[in-house]
Amino acid sequence: MNPIERIRAIYASFSKTQRRIADLLLRRENSVCFMSLKDLSVEASVTAVTVLNFVKKLGYRNFSEFKKEYQSYIQSMISPRSVVREDSPYCEGKITPDVIERIRRSERQLLEESYAMIHDDHLIGATALIKQARTIYLVAKNLSEPVAATFQKRLAFLGLDSELLSLENLNILPRMLARANELDVFVVFSFPNYSQSIIDVGRCARQRGCAIICITDKSTSPMACYSDIVLLCQTASLVFYNSMTAPLSVVNILATLLAVELKETLDENRETYQLLASYFDHKTDP
Repeated sequence: MNPIERIRAIYASFSKTQRRIADLLLRRENSVCFMSLKDLSVEASVTAVTVLNFVKKLGYRNFSEFKKEYQSYIQSMISPRSVVREDSPYCEGKITPDVIERIRRSERQLLEESYAMIHDDHLIGATALIKQARTIYLVAKNLSEPVAATFQKRLAFLGLDSELLSLENLNILPRMLARANELDVFVVFSFPNYSQSIIDVGRCARQRGCAIICITDKSTSPMACYSDIVLLCQTASLVFYNSMTAPLSVVNILATLLAVELKETLDENRETYQLLASYFDHKTDP
């Protein structure tokens, strides 16, 4: 049996305290499965020892074994194992005007559904956090990396200091995170399959006192619970499980709002920008 089936099978035998843990796991399974022992005990308002006794009652030797199996189960339920949706009725291997129109409609729907999920206050709040930050740390992996890289270029054009964190070298990453503090903001991109390394970075950022903006697909995603602002994007397209159409649009909206906010500063520095740009103008070179 998977962890959820085990919990339900012996739920009646749980004590009142153990039921608090069980109810939390069943209610917020998508995000709770990524919590540490300490975080889970705090969230359930129980001691760490109570959590350990709970997982042993389920038949696991320790919390690490329970967490690993629980994560595997959740990932198998919420995260696609392939890039292309094999169940799509339009993957027939033939392009027709009807297929093209359906694809266009699907892309428009991704944007419309995403815009409907994002409140103006969230966009204004995210813009304010980014504007006042000393450094904007961008955290992304796999398909969302190009989206983060695009955002970084927009921020550079606006004169904002940003850094795209590399998750490849886990020896260097802690040294980079050590520079972050409450003056900084993290913009985290998190989509299925939810990367544990991204979640770990989010937890570190929270521990360092940094503000966190999460761009993700659902409010119950693992990173959402660590974030100050969550910007939701619909990513399940007609053919692909994870379409970056909406996330790319959201970062463009944020960049545009920042440009509006920073207009006065940009205008003040225009002459300086033009002067420095002249050093790279070689059109008159012999």
